[in-house]
Amino acid sequence: MNTKILSQAVVSVHIEVRPKYLVPDTNCFIDHLDRITTVTASHVYTLMVPIVVLSELEGLSRGGKSPAPSTRSSLDPQHVRKVALAAKRALSFLKNRPQAVKCVTTKGAVLSSTTFTTEDDSMMDATFKNDDKILATCLVLSKGHREQQAVETGEPKKLVSEVVLLTDDRNLRVKALARDVPVRELVDFMQWAGLG
Repeated sequence: MNTKILSQAVVSVHIEVRPKYLVPDTNCFIDHLDRITTVTASHVYTLMVPIVVLSELEGLSRGGKSPAPSTRSSLDPQHVRKVALAAKRALSFLKNRPQAVKCVTTKGAVLSSTTFTTEDDSMMDATFKNDDKILATCLVLSKGHREQQAVETGEPKKLVSEVVLLTDDRNLRVKALARDVPVRELVDFMQWAGLG
């Protein structure tokens, strides 16, 4: 009987990824702005930038705390200056963004400008971290750009998704995969797409 219960609990998912919308995390802009520029110049993908990423970039540009834990001390002034400069470059790119770049809230609203770098998140759980907000943005975007194909009982669930999360953050990748959100490191995605 226990074997029967376990066999019913196994869920397999096949995700067919047809990338159209790419959601980069903050570190993509800090570490790979030139690659982000290459992706947008391809005119194949739309970059959907979560508002929380803009907020993190604003803070970093003023010498604020890095969004991801680092092996370097956060008090290393040279590292802080380097990150602040990278964040300023990223913000400049986003303020003068090409048509292929859109800013989006965690509720999926697409904004026409980068003027707003924060959103009302009072309805969110207090334990919601910035990575969770980025993932929430992906999930909302996925609802409008994902289809579930009908399968027979016992067959793997089949999804087709146009949204891909771009991040080097291992924890965020694990969270995304647990929610059936396609995720890649930016460098790997560019190699797959023939852009690098």
